[in-house]
Amino acid sequence: MSKENGGQAFPRDSKSYDGMTLRDYFAGQWLAGMWANDNYNESSWDSMAESAYKSADAMLEARKK
Repeated sequence: MSKENGGQAFPRDSKSYDGMTLRDYFAGQWLAGMWANDNYNESSWDSMAESAYKSADAMLEARKK
């Protein structure tokens, strides 16, 4: 998995709160889409999480182009 996180998804001026990374946000959106389409299986939570971050990594790569 990528170590790049894309920076903060919702940046703030405060130095005391880093917040969610863009990578985490992308992964969460992927999971929400899967759940919304009933395209998941409770026995595969680990594989879904891994797929979510692979998708997020691909989105971060696409942003570079």
